[in-house]
Amino acid sequence: VGLGLGLQKIVSSYVSGFVILLERSLAIGDIVSIDKYFGQVTQINTRYTVVRGLDGVETVVPNEMLLSGTVQNYSLSDKTLRLRTCIAVSYKTDIDQVLRLLEEAAAGVLRVLADPAPQAFLIKFEPDGFELELGFWISDPENGRLGVISEVNRASGKMWQKQQIEVQYPQREVRIIDIPDNGGA
Repeated sequence: VGLGLGLQKIVSSYVSGFVILLERSLAIGDIVSIDKYFGQVTQINTRYTVVRGLDGVETVVPNEMLLSGTVQNYSLSDKTLRLRTCIAVSYKTDIDQVLRLLEEAAAGVLRVLADPAPQAFLIKFEPDGFELELGFWISDPENGRLGVISEVNRASGKMWQKQQIEVQYPQREVRIIDIPDNGGA
């Protein structure tokens, strides 16, 4: 029984591999997210597919998982990818000015695309200030996402310092009410 179940999995992976190769829904070089794995497809075999994470770790994924589960392909028909970062500023801030400056800061980063242009939005009102989102597009997701997000955040930080924009931070006031008198002790 164990041998039969093991062979069933192997045959399932081989059949899945042939389907993937015939459909061409996945190609070497595609940036994919499979289950908890994210990276670039480096090998497609009849039994398994190799996904190389942006940290260099390679994961061997049985082809059966590719057909039975959800696969996000970031580069199937178009390699452009939208990234975002969230920013919080004080309620004292001129919101229109900050949104414009954030878009300009992102536009100045080398990997950020000019078309579609970066866009900044007021997302919600937090207890301590405005929450903003800065969205921007890149065309080279294979070079990683964190580096470009970091560059956009650094450019935004420099803009904050230059324009003296107040960053939102939690402010709490503690009040002590009805302190019992210890008899002067």
